[in-house]
Amino acid sequence: MFLIRHLQKELQPQNLIPNVISGLLSGVLNITLAISLGILIFASDPHYQSVGIGMGLFSNLVTGLGIGFTSSYAPLLAGVSDTPAIILATVVASMAATMATEGTEQDRLLTLLAAIALSQG
Repeated sequence: MFLIRHLQKELQPQNLIPNVISGLLSGVLNITLAISLGILIFASDPHYQSVGIGMGLFSNLVTGLGIGFTSSYAPLLAGVSDTPAIILATVVASMAATMATEGTEQDRLLTLLAAIALSQG
């Protein structure tokens, strides 16, 4: 019952328009940040930058939905962080330089993705 009353209040035009505008602005900023950090992580190898963009957008989506549906604080925004991305860019560049002549391109990409996954958890 509380949820229905809350939604009725929030969907009034005086509340809806500012909420939609702020949501659109924060969404554009989060998408831009996710794309730029995905490119930064794979800056050492341009062949993999599309993978970095996809990873950034997907992690942004998962983080935003996870925080949005589980938080009890309504105006909370979530997105990717730049500090881990800078560290990951250093790790990926170092590993890519070390593996430049070893294995196939797919093997190198999978190794870099595994290193990223293991370093995050």
